[in-house]
Amino acid sequence: MGTSCTYKCDHCGYKVYTNGPWEFYRDKNGFRKPYGHPVPASKEAAECGISGLTCNLYCPKCDKTSEIILVEYKKSTKQSLDVWGGVAEPLDKYKKDYVLKCPKCGNTHLLLGEGQDEEFECPKCKKGKFIVDSIIMS
Repeated sequence: MGTSCTYKCDHCGYKVYTNGPWEFYRDKNGFRKPYGHPVPASKEAAECGISGLTCNLYCPKCDKTSEIILVEYKKSTKQSLDVWGGVAEPLDKYKKDYVLKCPKCGNTHLLLGEGQDEEFECPKCKKGKFIVDSIIMS
């Protein structure tokens, strides 16, 4: 289930945003497109099925939010319960040792979303830490 989080520096007020995970599908040409949540956003999405999940994660090293594939499946599924229930089988590269990395700088220390125990220093003021400012769940 998708979540949108706003984080705010407890010292200077700088805000960053993360969201996801969100379903995606691959069209006939192999391009990744938003599937829709909680139901398919188009006839094409419904016909193609869910191919995987993406997330918009924040990298404090380069101060950017990027869309990152969390998982892609060997076979698309038309059943969202297969995705959210862990039934859909991931491609081999997304199993066991897969590490999320910032596509811009390669950093693996990313702000993922609500409930994360790790603290992140504000890249603007270098004095504060990010705290959850708001959460929207779908």
